[in-house]
Amino acid sequence: MNDHTLKKQQRSYPILDLHDTFLRRTSLNNTNLENTNLAGTILIGADLRGLLNLTTKQIAEAVIDEQTILPIEIAKVI
Repeated sequence: MNDHTLKKQQRSYPILDLHDTFLRRTSLNNTNLENTNLAGTILIGADLRGLLNLTTKQIAEAVIDEQTILPIEIAKVI
């Protein structure tokens, strides 16, 4: 494997900044939220079950309500 091939295999994804975004009743199925800023993001009623790399810290910084559907592994902690 040469350096060119290795560089092609290593993908770099931009950091998504969704702070203060209004995403009410939104499905973000299969969206990778690694390193995403969700501070102040309104996720009221959003279905978050299909998100990838979502953390409890991100949820703690976002605005959610009882209608927000959290992934099972995060719902157990919050």
